[in-house]
Amino acid sequence: MDIFTEGTDILELTSEEDALFLKEEMLGTTIEHQMDVSDILNETIIKPTSPDSTTPAAPPSPLLPPCRVCGEKASGFHYGANTCEACKGFFRRSIVKVQNNKEQYKCIGDGKCNIKPGKRSACPLCRYKKCLEVGMSHEAIKTGRYTYEKRTRDTQEVKKLQQKNKCLGQRSEVDLDDDEALAIIEPMMEVQKRYCPLTNLDPEMKLELQKRQEIIFEQYKSRVELFGTMSTLPPDVHQEFKELTGIDLDNREELMSNIACQMEHGLRNMVELVRLIPGFSELSVEDQTNLIKSSHFEFWILMEFRMINPELSVVSGCINAHKDDFAKLFAADHTDEVFNFARTLHALNMNSEEIVLLRGVVVTFRDRCKLQEPEKVEKIQWKLLNCIRWLAKKNKLNPDKRIRLLLERLTALRSLTECSKKMNKIKSEWPVMSKHPLLLDLMKSMPA
Repeated sequence: MDIFTEGTDILELTSEEDALFLKEEMLGTTIEHQMDVSDILNETIIKPTSPDSTTPAAPPSPLLPPCRVCGEKASGFHYGANTCEACKGFFRRSIVKVQNNKEQYKCIGDGKCNIKPGKRSACPLCRYKKCLEVGMSHEAIKTGRYTYEKRTRDTQEVKKLQQKNKCLGQRSEVDLDDDEALAIIEPMMEVQKRYCPLTNLDPEMKLELQKRQEIIFEQYKSRVELFGTMSTLPPDVHQEFKELTGIDLDNREELMSNIACQMEHGLRNMVELVRLIPGFSELSVEDQTNLIKSSHFEFWILMEFRMINPELSVVSGCINAHKDDFAKLFAADHTDEVFNFARTLHALNMNSEEIVLLRGVVVTFRDRCKLQEPEKVEKIQWKLLNCIRWLAKKNKLNPDKRIRLLLERLTALRSLTECSKKMNKIKSEWPVMSKHPLLLDLMKSMPA
């Protein structure tokens, strides 16, 4: 069942304070259904004002002093204090561990460990005590908004620090520590789980999925045994029969409708997830829109391939069908390419975190479309690749070899671009797409 009701828009479900508390703080805005992707990004991500506009311009992002806990660059006011993303994530996990589960941290030293840049992960107990000392608390999450006085004090402090040292060196981002990696991965995983309950497929869920796919295959076999292999009606013949009788002879319109609803659901997932990639929402709306439009097919297949069983030639999940059912809608070689590629992705044995990060990587290739700031996009992608490197080390894999294997698959995936363009052209002509203008804009604006 689709969790979205009619009239709900793609970016309506975005967190204001913390990506992992998405269900606690929701934006209450609804955007007109006729908007295209760039309109939505303009409305919900960046709200520019024209010189004639009567709406006052939003204030610029405040200058922030260093993280009160570790001294790294702060990203905002979290849980009642200026902190970096890593310390925000650490404190969020500490709430669960210490306050909810009543577990205890242990100090590795004498109880007075120095929490400083590059050493913040050394002692969790002293770091947690430092969080409390600077005023962090779970209750502060709802009140952690800047006042004018607070912003003024922080701006003055930053200016003093800048005068002391105008050339502050930045740490290398080749190797991320645990907190930095988790600060990127956890919010993205939270969004993905909300959109796709099957994000984390444990052995029991995999067995259940296999059983469901076997049922779909058995139903297909029974249908063939009963009616034989029927030839596919050409679209114009099917449409003429539908107009005369009102009967959807082979249920293709139902399949079209299911595919369209799933595509729109996936587009909402894509926009919300990529906005959590560090630096993505700082790109221009035009660059964000172009990246989303040019990568949506690859983004889709990098999660949905798990619902495809190439051996049984079936798809399960929101759409339950045999590969032959798609012959009513697409050329056989199109579906063959998708199923064959899904087989190669299965062979990689990716875990859920790798899949979500790889979806971010595929959106941030600087050469996939015309960009105003390609260098920024490349830096964003490097951060995601460093997260994959961190995951590989955590899972006792050779990070260089793992990244090479994954990037080889992404390179091969780019070869399906022509296939996706042909499928989009077919889908854009479906009658049901008149109810999904966002999808029409997405498909018709794809580069030739």
